[in-house]
Amino acid sequence: MIERNPVAGNRIGVLHDAYRASLPAKARDIEITFARLGKDPDAPAELYKLVHRLAGSSGMYGFDHVAALARRLLRKLDGAEASSWMLICRDKERLVRSLHYHTGQCSQVEQPSPLPSW
Repeated sequence: MIERNPVAGNRIGVLHDAYRASLPAKARDIEITFARLGKDPDAPAELYKLVHRLAGSSGMYGFDHVAALARRLLRKLDGAEASSWMLICRDKERLVRSLHYHTGQCSQVEQPSPLPSW
């Protein structure tokens, strides 16, 4: 039987809570950068970087649904043309709503439904 270290468990809990508290700022940064698409030539690369970072970090902290939504958005952002940005908007909205859901800031959103496994 593996013994659990209560100090390590507490540290992980603190890190998880700190990450959860950072989710509204991550959502805001994605929203702001998305709004700059088509106006700022650096916005696509910045948006990709923000979503890529979120895809990796959110899964490490147990926010698997957020990670899956971020990866889905990344696939669409990868190689997207300027004319297709609005088609990506729905996936961006899902990701942002999920971030708000996990911080309890969005009472109108139900728990995220599972993504199709493709």
